[in-house]
Amino acid sequence: MPLSADAVQPVQFAGNLRVDATGRLVTQQGEIVDPQINIPPDALSITVQQNGAISARVPGTEIPRELGMIEL
Repeated sequence: MPLSADAVQPVQFAGNLRVDATGRLVTQQGEIVDPQINIPPDALSITVQQNGAISARVPGTEIPRELGMIEL
């Protein structure tokens, strides 16, 4: 479950995630997901699977690299 920016109160998200200026995966409101997941700056695509696995495809690779897992 994502945590608020101060990492105290859990928050819900409606499947709307984005990458912030520092490369962290956050909710649309800017809350950092827990566990923190950093997206490579050269990521070509990001995938969130139904089980919560987050992966990204980067240049020069065919197979996406798993970055972490969030609770959905």
